[in-house]
Amino acid sequence: EFGLDSVQLVHYDVLLSYPDDTKPNYISITDEHGNEIFNTSLSEPPPPGYEAVRNVVPPYSAFSAQGMPE
Repeated sequence: EFGLDSVQLVHYDVLLSYPDDTKPNYISITDEHGNEIFNTSLSEPPPPGYEAVRNVVPPYSAFSAQGMPE
């Protein structure tokens, strides 16, 4: 019907990190004295039409590990 000779369904696990609601991650920039001069927002305003949606996952970078890049 779709022009395929055969089809296989292969199961695999996708390992992603998810944000911790009790201790959210963010990115910050510090000056030479260790003072935080910028940090990313822990939330974003909903797009038009989605103001009533609840239980939205906060913004995060799923493929980034925690750490202190220098």
